[in-house]
Amino acid sequence: MQHHLPPYSEFLSSVLGGDSNLSIYLVGACERHNFGDMLMPHVIQQLIQKQAASSCVGLIDVDLRDDGGHRVLSCETAFRTQKSAPTVIHFGGATLGCDLAYGYSMTTTGAEREEMVRMMQDDPMAAREFAGEQTGFKGHTAYVIDAKTRCKNAEICVSRGWTFRAGNTR
Repeated sequence: MQHHLPPYSEFLSSVLGGDSNLSIYLVGACERHNFGDMLMPHVIQQLIQKQAASSCVGLIDVDLRDDGGHRVLSCETAFRTQKSAPTVIHFGGATLGCDLAYGYSMTTTGAEREEMVRMMQDDPMAAREFAGEQTGFKGHTAYVIDAKTRCKNAEICVSRGWTFRAGNTR
C-alpha cells in the first residue's frame, strides 16, 4: 500500500491556516541531549516560521540552548500556563510508544540514571510511578498528550508520516 503525503511545509500550512495568533507546542523528546532529538524542533520551526510562534515541550523543564537545542518546557509547565488551547505537533516516531520510565531515564545522568535503570529492571511499575511523579504524566507512555486531560485542543500529531487529529486518524 502506497501513501501519498504532501510535504510537511504544505501540510503544516494547511493545518495552521496562516493564523499568526496560534500557540504551537512541539511535543517530543527535545529535552534529551541527543543530536536528532535536539535538531527536530529546529526543522519544524523552519517549516512554520512565518506562521506562528512555537514552544518545545517534553518531559522535563530544561534549557539546552547553550548546546544548540531549545528551552524546553515540561508538559506540566506548558499546559498549566497555557492561555488558550494550543495546537500540538508531536514529532519523533519512537516517542509515541516510549515507556514513561524509559523516557524519563533518558533525561537523567550519572547516579540518577543508574538508579532509574536499576528500578526499571527490578520493579518496572515503581519506576513508571516514580517517573510519573517527576514529570506529571500518568499511565504507561511518555510524550503522548491526552487531549481530554492535558490539552483541550490537541489538533495534530505528526509522526512517521501519519497524522492524527483528535478522534480520527489520517
